[in-house]
Amino acid sequence: MKKFIVTALMLCCILFTGPSNASSAHTPGHGAIKAATKKCEADVGKLCTQDGGTCHQFCEAINANSTSKAKTRHIENCKRECTVEKRCKLKPVGGNDTPGNKELEAQTREQLVACIAEIRDPKGTKSGRDMSPWQERETHSWKKLMEATKKAEAKKEASAEETVD
Repeated sequence: MKKFIVTALMLCCILFTGPSNASSAHTPGHGAIKAATKKCEADVGKLCTQDGGTCHQFCEAINANSTSKAKTRHIENCKRECTVEKRCKLKPVGGNDTPGNKELEAQTREQLVACIAEIRDPKGTKSGRDMSPWQERETHSWKKLMEATKKAEAKKEASAEETVD
């Protein structure tokens, strides 16, 4: 919850902070924000949709515990939906997450905000932003999902080794 509030506040600060004369919608700050947003939307979408990208990791993770014979098919169907129009569609903060896709949507939203902040304040001197590259940022729910996936894989490997012995 704390991370959500910090992210929401950070987004508001990024989007609404500009030059002191911000009465005009056409101030230099407004154009810079628009340009950063457009670039970051494209970059985050690309990272999400590429092979081995955020969405593919998500598809593997949500099916990690599955023992279904159709597990591979479920993963492949999920990966086919890894497009900017479907699973990688950037959604605003505010409970608009698609059920079953919330970790991915929160992750891409976090990366978008971090990317915009990185472009607007590369050295972190104005905003005090987290200096980690936006591509490496992870939400709490994403970390939790990835840790659960690693545990499931380790458990399967251990049981496979026991079967061989």
